[in-house]
Parts: sequence; C-alpha cells; structure tokens
Amino acid sequence: MASRLQWLCLLALCFGQYGCYRASHYQYDKPFVFKNNIEVTADVSPDEKKDLERNLALQLDDSLQPNVRDYVFLIHITQTPAVYDTSYANNSLATMRYYMFNQGFFSPEQGYTYRIDTVRAKSKHHRKIRVTTNFFVQAGPRTLLDSIVYDIRDSTLQHLTDSSHPATLLVHGDPFNQDKLQGEVNRLIDVYKNNGYYAITQDAFQVQLDTANPLLINPAIDPLERIHLFSEQKRQQKNPTTDLYLTLAPNLDSNLIKKYFIRQVFIYPDFETTRDNRKTPLTGLYLDSINLRYHELRFKPGFLIRNNFLQPGALYRQDDYNKTLNTLNFLGVWQVPIIQAREVRDVASVQKVADSTRKVTIADSSQAAHTFVEDSIRAARAAVADSTRKAAKLRGDSAQPAHEDNETLLAGGVSPDYKAFAAHRRDSIGLLDFYYLLTPAKKQSFNAGAELNYSNNSATLTNNPVATGNLFGANADVSITNRNLGKEAIAMTNGVNGGVEVNPAYGWGIASVDVGYTNTITIPRFVTPLKSVNHIRPLAAQTIFNTSATYVERVGYFDLNMLSFKYGYQWKTKPNVVWTYNPVDVEYTYLYNTTDVFNKALDSIPNLRFAYTNALIMAQNGAVFWTFSNHRHPNRTSNLRAAIETSGLLAGIAKKSSNGELFGKLSEYIRPTVEYRHEIKYRNNNSWDFRLFSGVGIPLGGDSTLPFFKQFVAGGPNSMRAWAFRNLGPGSTHLARYQNNNYFFDRFGDIQFEGNIEYRYNIAEIVPNSMYLKGAVFTDIGNVWDFKKQPSAPGSTPAYDSATLDISHFYQELAVGAGVGFRLDFNYFVLRFDFGFRFKKPDEPLHDGWQWPDINLAHVFGRGQDNKEWRYNNYNFSFGIGYSF
Repeated sequence: MASRLQWLCLLALCFGQYGCYRASHYQYDKPFVFKNNIEVTADVSPDEKKDLERNLALQLDDSLQPNVRDYVFLIHITQTPAVYDTSYANNSLATMRYYMFNQGFFSPEQGYTYRIDTVRAKSKHHRKIRVTTNFFVQAGPRTLLDSIVYDIRDSTLQHLTDSSHPATLLVHGDPFNQDKLQGEVNRLIDVYKNNGYYAITQDAFQVQLDTANPLLINPAIDPLERIHLFSEQKRQQKNPTTDLYLTLAPNLDSNLIKKYFIRQVFIYPDFETTRDNRKTPLTGLYLDSINLRYHELRFKPGFLIRNNFLQPGALYRQDDYNKTLNTLNFLGVWQVPIIQAREVRDVASVQKVADSTRKVTIADSSQAAHTFVEDSIRAARAAVADSTRKAAKLRGDSAQPAHEDNETLLAGGVSPDYKAFAAHRRDSIGLLDFYYLLTPAKKQSFNAGAELNYSNNSATLTNNPVATGNLFGANADVSITNRNLGKEAIAMTNGVNGGVEVNPAYGWGIASVDVGYTNTITIPRFVTPLKSVNHIRPLAAQTIFNTSATYVERVGYFDLNMLSFKYGYQWKTKPNVVWTYNPVDVEYTYLYNTTDVFNKALDSIPNLRFAYTNALIMAQNGAVFWTFSNHRHPNRTSNLRAAIETSGLLAGIAKKSSNGELFGKLSEYIRPTVEYRHEIKYRNNNSWDFRLFSGVGIPLGGDSTLPFFKQFVAGGPNSMRAWAFRNLGPGSTHLARYQNNNYFFDRFGDIQFEGNIEYRYNIAEIVPNSMYLKGAVFTDIGNVWDFKKQPSAPGSTPAYDSATLDISHFYQELAVGAGVGFRLDFNYFVLRFDFGFRFKKPDEPLHDGWQWPDINLAHVFGRGQDNKEWRYNNYNFSFGIGYSF
C-alpha cells in the first residue's frame, strides 16, 4: 500500500502542471481574469492541432492573458489579474480570426463563453469573483495552393527569380501559410540583394490571392461543361484552393530595384564616439583601394584589409556584407562592430586628386561618427585617381585621359560587372560608400572559473579510507588573455587550473590533487604549409596552437604526469556550421608511484592493466558542429556534433621500429563520437531538453583497450546522475559492495551509449532579476562497455564476458536512473543539486535489474544496516555548476 502511495505521489509530481490554480493580488468584489481555455476543431493532425491551440493562446488580448507563476508543478498562481471586460474577448476573437486566415483557414467559425466562480475571500465581507473564458474555434476547410505565379515585371529580377525557383518555399498542393509566404519573399530579397539590389525591401512586393473560378460566371460555357465545373466547385468546398500571384508593387520607387556598386570603403579601426577629434586628428592611409582612418595604429593595415570582403568597384552582395560583419565579430578585438552604408547622391562632385596618404583633421566628432562627409570626399578623390592609374596601366596607356566622368573612372578595370551594367543601363545604377566603425575592446582580459561536485559513495577501504567514500571536489581555473598579439587579433591565453578531492568523514583528508598549465595561441586565419589553403577565406577561420602540462596524484593509488601539444584549425562554412581539424595532437602520459592496492586491482582486471600504463598518442582528429533552428516552431532548437579521432595509423612505423617501446606505449585506435541535443522551450521559460550520445573506441595494432584518459566514463553530475563519477560499468560488471575492502573503484569503457531527458521548470524568483529557484525532473539511460573481450586463462572455457558489449545482452546491461533536482540560477552561473535513484541496475540479474519490487518505506527511511546498504546501492546525490547538458 505504501509503495502504491509513493507512486501516486510521483505521478502527481510529474503531471502537476494541471494541478491547483489560485489567484493573488486581485481586486475584491470585481470579476477578474482568472483562466482561459481554447478548444479547436480542425481536420489536421494532433500535433498541428496542439500548435494551433498554443499559437491561438498567443493571440489573446494582453489584458486577458493572466500572469501565472508555477510552483513545483502542483500550484499555479495568477498574479495581479486585470478586471474582466468582454471587450478583451472580442478583441481576442478578431486577432484569432486574422491568425487562422494566415494559416490557410479562410472561413473559421469562432466564439466564446465565460464562467464566473464566486469564492469567499479571506475577509467574509469580500468576494473573489473569478472569470474563466472558454474560446471555441471551428477552423473549417483549409485552403490549398493551386497556381503560383511570379510576375516580377523586370527582366533581370524575373531571371533571378526563375533561376532560384528550385529553392522556393511555396509548393503546389501545400496549405496556404502566411509564414511560408513571408519566408518566400525574404528568400527572394536575399537573392536580389546578392545580385546588387541593395535597397530592395518587402515594400517592393505585392501578393494577390484569387479563390474565384472565372469560368463559372462565363455565359458562353457549354451546359455540360458548366455541370462539370459546378461539381468541381462543390469538391473544392471541402478542399478549397487559391491561386497566388507575387508581383512588384505598383508605383514602385525606382531606387528599390536599382543595382548598386561599391564606390569606397572607409575603415575606422579605433573609433570612439566620446573622442574629441579636434584634439586628436585622424591619419589617413590608402591601401589596396581601401581607406584607413585611425588615431593610433593598433592594428596592422594588412590585417584590416585581409578581413574585408566589400571591395570598391564590385557589385554589392549581401553575403559579402554579412561575411565581413561576422568576421569582425568573430575576431573578438572590437566591442560591437558597426558597418554603415551611405548612398552617393552627387557623383559629379568627385574630382581627381593625386595624394592617397595625408593627415586629415575633422572638426566635428559627430560628423566623424555618422556622416564623414568631408573625409568621404577626400578619400573618394584619392580612390578615383588611383583606380584610373591602375586602369591605364592595365590598358597600356602612357598617359591618363584628360576628361572622364566618374562612372568611367570607377569602371576602369575594377569590376567587369560594373562596366557591363553601366554600359547597358547607366541611369539605373547606384553607388555606396561603406564606413566601418570599430571600437576596440580591452586588449587584456582576466577570467576565472570554479566547479564543485559531490558524489554520494558510502564505501570505505581499510587500506585507504581517505581516498574513497563520500568525496567533495573543487576545481578552479584562472587565465589571462591578450586579444591583439602582434596587432593582428592573435589571441594568447595563459591559464592555470587546479583541483582537489577531500573526504569530510576523515578530517577533510585529501583524496586526490591535480594541477595544470595551458598555453593557447589563436590566429584568426589559416596558417598551413600550403599557400593555396592560406588564401581560403571562409566565414571565419582560426589556427590554434595548444600546449598543456598536468600533474595528478590519486592518494593511495598512483601519480601521473601528462604533456600534450595540439595544432589545428577551426572554421565556419555557414553561420550554423563549425568545423574543426587537428592534424597534430600529441599526448604523453607517465604513470608512477603506483601502490600495491592499485597494482592488485590492475592484476585482477586485465583491461585496466592495459589502460593504466605509460602511453604515447600521436593522433589527428576532426569534428563538425551543426545548429538547427525550426522555422515552423521557433521555440525548438537542435544541434549535432560528430567527431572522429585516430591515433597511430601513420605513426605505427615508429612503433614497429622501436619494438613498441617508443616513449613507453604508442597507442593505436579509431574513436568516433556523435552527440545530438534538442530543446523545446515554452513561454514561461520551462523547457524539455533531450540529449543522445554515442561513442566507440576501437583499439588497433594489438592493443586490447584505449588508454584510460581516452576511454569513456559514466556517472557523476554530468552523466548518469544516479551513479557516482566513474562508478558505472563496464557492462554488467558488479559494482563495489558496501564497505568492500581493497577495491579500485574507477570504471572506464571503450564504448558508451547514453540518453538523457530533462524537464526544467521555474519555481520562484528569490531575488528579482538576480536569483531564481528552478527545478528539474530527469531520466538518464546508458552504460559503458569494453570493445574487446578480456583474455581467458590458458586451457579454460571462455565464459560470458560481462564487461564487453554484446548486442544480445544490450537491454539487460542498460542502466536507468531518474530523479529530481534544484537549480539556483544567478543569470551568470547556475548551482545544481541532483538526487538520482537507480531504477535499473545492469549488475543485478534479478528482474532484469529493475528495482521496483524492493521500493518500500523501510528501505527509503529505515535506519538498519540493511536499509543503509540498500540506499548506498540505489541512491546518489551530486552537485555541480552549470547545466549537465
């Protein structure tokens, strides 16, 4: 009976969002907005129906939307509700109708009713009058798209439209959807902007829908044909269709469909709005058709030119603008890079001037910040002169022509697109000047971080009681970064990190210590032996050099030194795709001062003996990271990371030549991993979060396993939270029993599979805008396994290896944990407390490891030794900083 009661309580906790509703800070004796219900009748899928109901709730009048605070799922409090007025509901109906029309439901039937509940308030002289509004919406038939016609009325734009049609968002037979229509217009704008149409906007388009059949009102139609048309019209009453016409708007401003070319680019790399330019004059430098204006040379000119993609004389392309802005942001040496464009209205005023480098004094700082008129004219003159000289040299002319208009000067050998277009439509082109306003960030930055963790593991070892048991851990790191090394945005970070684990039960004795140093140099471009690769300029590129040294002492077990050097690249091909590749990744570990307890554990478990040894890794690895946004459901985001690492494939020759003793053991393996995450976020900031991870390390060259620092681990605050860190697996290997003696607890595996589901919800705002109490309910499923079977004794019959992955035993060896957690969110960091219960234990054969039959009040709350042991074998409490995934 007690067990059933516990499960009922757990179900109430999980589904309590439908629980008790209350109100606070309302007006007595006046009807107030308490709750809204929306019921939709539509011939759509269940998921689409839920989306309609959810989005219709967003259409409610602001005064009709109650401010509801959730407290631990069960209690929902409506705070400071508005006095009820039927006009709120009527306004909401109008907005709902507009939303339904935009979703293709052109003839919805809708209405509302409201119910008043009168409840006695705290004072017997006052009443609490709650109003619940029930909206009903009958969607009716959904209109489908029939003919889709693009009539742009401009030959160039029409050609761009037709050539890009395979990427259209509007498809015959799909339901009409305003969001898709808006997306199609934005897609066409992107296409046009990437072909020079800088000024085009949504105002340039006009959309028409035609749901009438003109043949039905034509008196000349044959009667039999009319009967057929009427039957077709009757069929369409159930599945109506519409023709969609996308055209340019009438009386369109000609500037909106004008092609623009880039005349000049001005870069202000040390721009400051508060600077008094009258006292600090600008220095001008003209280089590679780019105008630099600076007070102090904080950045090398070549570096600034290299990271600009808007070239004078070229056709304007939106992708070049975005690429430049993204690159400037990516470099991290400026606060918020700003790129301003200004259309050149009076081209005739530009004259030829020979000087390209001079001192320029600007009297008004606001002029420098926003218009740069005087500076623009001077720079434009210099640019025209320089372009003319280059063009004459290319043509082989010995002298510059005496009289040329500005279009001829700008088109002279700079841009073939410009020359062709200018010759054909001289009156239909525009010129743009671009100004880069770049305010430098602080050159030096200091960063510090800390992480705490605690694992509930009640076992004790008589030989080394301090190093086991309930361990409290703390890690900290401090780093200093120079963001602009060599005046080329090269960042160098020097960091020191350290950590300690202590046992509170033994006078806070130290169980483990680690300390390390890291140096990282990041160059914002490709640096390779191949010049052709160095000239590739994706959205963002980095070359990274990383060197680190670490010392670890596991008290009572071993000491360990680790040295590593990594050289690699990171770049973006799209804003949502990041690639990394490290052609050189060398790590060397040296294990020493091993104790008898540790050596006995290695002798008893062969795979641990192979893992814990001196090891040299000569690896290369690569990864790609995608971020996906759901355009249909903006509250849903996903990301996917796929990586692969190899070691020793090319260095195996060195291993053979040294008889396998080159710096100890040269490890050979392949190690691919895949991780997928998905988040569904709601208006109240509650969210569902999902994670799926899988990785496998395949030992090669006669190795039986990977080095332990390359193996996978499960348990702890960021993995299987019902188990302590490194205390799960491999496979169904039995865990350490309560008060077990002479046992080494660390568990590793060559293979890992793990899935996590977590519902995160708000509980209360403790300090306004500063500290929030949040909760979570989570489930973790997974385990780690060895890849190769452990060797058996000569002459013996090999038994089932519980540590090695066997597909036939996969289900039995999956661990399942679930629990609840609390988070203190300080905006900048999160303190996380998680309590996990082991619902399914892979090392227990009874009931396939499920622990349901053993859950009772005695085990949960009893004080006896058996109950303490049961709790040790099934509970785990962990503490961490930040979210687990």
